[in-house]
Amino acid sequence: MNKLIFSGCLALLMIVGQSCKKKGCTDKFAINYNIVADKDDGSCKYCVETQVDKGQLTFYFKDDITGSQYYNQEILRIDINGVEKSYNDQSCGGVVCYANITLTNLIPSNIAYIDFRITVYPLFGGSWYYNHLDYGGGSIPQGSQFIITDFPSSSSCGSLDGAGVYDYLYDVNYN
Repeated sequence: MNKLIFSGCLALLMIVGQSCKKKGCTDKFAINYNIVADKDDGSCKYCVETQVDKGQLTFYFKDDITGSQYYNQEILRIDINGVEKSYNDQSCGGVVCYANITLTNLIPSNIAYIDFRITVYPLFGGSWYYNHLDYGGGSIPQGSQFIITDFPSSSSCGSLDGAGVYDYLYDVNYN
């Protein structure tokens, strides 16, 4: 009889002990990690990044600086690929627009330094504005490319397909 009472008490203690476990997300890398949970209930959520292609734009930059050795000639081809990055949950971050900008030297000299501004006007959805996009970290040899990933000064992530461009060359040096 004592064995039966002891077994019953032990079973009751195990049932009560199991019900005291706190359920929740136990993965420390999840955004809803519950530090007091000791039993995972499958509710863990993770940050998932989504990238949307916002189009591509190509245009040519002329050297319009009077007296320059390449005055009124196309010196650069600029390719801009727009990207909109967002996440599945606000706690992971908001919507961010950025562009991969490829500068291709079109002249038979190295471009040692260039300082310019680009404003892109998408057909729909705001503007992409890059102010004083400088490259002074070395030469861009003739025919070579330099790639910049940049975040516009202002943007509403409009599509770059068919967009208009306003550009202004502040300064350029050749070597």
